[in-house]
Amino acid sequence: MFDLIEGFPRQLEHAVEIAHTVKLNTTSNPIKNILVSGLGGSGIGACAVAELVTTELNIPLIANNSYTLPKFVNNETLIILSSYSGNTEETVAVAKAVKEKGLTAICITSGGKLQQLAEEFSWDCILIPSGMPPRTCFGYSVILQLCVLNQFGLISNEFKKEAQSTALLLKKEQENMQQSATQFASALNGKIFALFADQCFQSLVVRAKQQFNENSKSLCWANVFPEFNHNELVAWRGNRSNVPVLLFRSNYEYQRNQLRMAFSKEVIENTGADILEIEAKGNTIFEQYFYHIHLVDWMSFYLAELQHFNPMEIDVLNKLKAHLASIQ
Repeated sequence: MFDLIEGFPRQLEHAVEIAHTVKLNTTSNPIKNILVSGLGGSGIGACAVAELVTTELNIPLIANNSYTLPKFVNNETLIILSSYSGNTEETVAVAKAVKEKGLTAICITSGGKLQQLAEEFSWDCILIPSGMPPRTCFGYSVILQLCVLNQFGLISNEFKKEAQSTALLLKKEQENMQQSATQFASALNGKIFALFADQCFQSLVVRAKQQFNENSKSLCWANVFPEFNHNELVAWRGNRSNVPVLLFRSNYEYQRNQLRMAFSKEVIENTGADILEIEAKGNTIFEQYFYHIHLVDWMSFYLAELQHFNPMEIDVLNKLKAHLASIQ
């Protein structure tokens, strides 16, 4: 896992290299909405893309994390199916539903059943390197989904420059990030904790939760401002000194949310909880987003070490998949 995390900046660069080679069959139909279907490490990429292009994309992008195809999907929907292994049963089910409805999709995968279906149905398929845990391939997922949107004329190709500049930033900060990650991991060791951010980084805290769950085997939860202030704030009372909070900051936060954060910090601190604020580095929201993503990966790795867990091990998920495969 160490090598995979250390190699993440290079993954961003490689994803851009793949994007330069992609040639998709575009449609003459107007595209009125986008559906990206995927789960876990493959699915969260769609949420990230939606946030990163929110000021550029003029149509809705919906992340679909289920077995079924939403009824609104039609021949004016750009459908992207994302499954790293290609064998995610929910995504495979959606692929079959797309075909049954007489529609087409674009697949992003390293192989498996999804690649086979793409070949059988004559769909475009973007292949990415295989042999890695899906959760370590977040860069491929995000960059290549952006590539699809660009190929259909929905966004510019600025994302390629952004990815390259982000890779340089992460390489430059790699050693400092590892040092910071060890300190944050120490504060989280053996505890259930909270992950908060501005709404513009909602996918970030969800992704962080996933990494802490899988790599560190830690329980945690995620929330964003302003939603936090409409429910969870009420529960921060009594003694919460055993519940640390990671607050991911960015200068792209909505101004009113900054006021909400300041008020909420006082409430949380009055319960005895420690708030660990993490300032993003980078000049753009793209760079700041991936700075946090990479730092969390390092945190989850070092927290796994402190808690004596193998960050690669996901035995219970493999048992679940085998169990489901035995039931037809």
